[in-house]
Amino acid sequence: MSPTIIGMAVAAALAGGGLLLVTGIRQQPADAAPAPGRAAAQALVARLLAATGLSGSDPAIRRRRQFVVGAAIVGLVLALMTGWYILVLVLPAAVLGLPVLIQRAPAANDLQRLTDLDAWVRSLAGILVGGGSGLEQALRASLGSAPSTIRPHLGRLIARLDAQQPIKPALELWAHDMNDHTADIVAMALILESERREGGVGEALAELADSVSNQVKARRQIEADRTGYRVSARIVTAITLVVIGLMIFSGTGIEPYKTPVGQFIALVLLTAITGCLLWIQKLSAGKPIPRLMPDRMGGSR
Repeated sequence: MSPTIIGMAVAAALAGGGLLLVTGIRQQPADAAPAPGRAAAQALVARLLAATGLSGSDPAIRRRRQFVVGAAIVGLVLALMTGWYILVLVLPAAVLGLPVLIQRAPAANDLQRLTDLDAWVRSLAGILVGGGSGLEQALRASLGSAPSTIRPHLGRLIARLDAQQPIKPALELWAHDMNDHTADIVAMALILESERREGGVGEALAELADSVSNQVKARRQIEADRTGYRVSARIVTAITLVVIGLMIFSGTGIEPYKTPVGQFIALVLLTAITGCLLWIQKLSAGKPIPRLMPDRMGGSR
């Protein structure tokens, strides 16, 4: 039997076995106790889905799963047609990995929201320093001029106050909605003012706004430095794809990789290149500043 036929049979068996495994797990009744082997298979599939970011019922995640399955099917068809059996793994991995390598970091959105929080804190401080209204009234008055990234969270805070929720838990929920270190500091200052009622929160918020401005400047500089890593990752990714494409279409440089051993070596090389690119991308991601207020709300949001 020729190696081509053996490879086709192996690829078909792997695809069919994976399909039967997933189908069997999905069709199991919810109230049925899984057999030990099936439970182990379920745990393995769950770990694989979690590791690849494909677990969950979010519409975007469901679409990503559909793209991955479609890429696996296309890879299987191409493998059977061309003899490149690593395409069964490479194409789904490309669908998962390329968006990660070329996506823009969300730090720009975080910086914009931090800038908007600075502007809102200054506006709220100006209302409170005027002395014409209490804290709850000042929060309501600040909604009209609140920046777009702050307004939805502030609107929910005011809705909770209008529903007669005490201001302390309402501000705690606002901080958890914002999910930001600086928002925690603002919430703690407002909670302190709501308990003391001494009227000094306006000056404290004005000083806090200056601190937020300094944080914005520092984080903008850090983000500018990290941009170089992201640009490098995208350039190297593009060059790698171009080189691989030229090798494939030239037909000569890729001949040694068509053997089973050559395909294994190609898979190892592609894995190493992808790992390096992901490492460069991780260097540019950074880590969020830890929150100050622990999430004690559970699911009460």
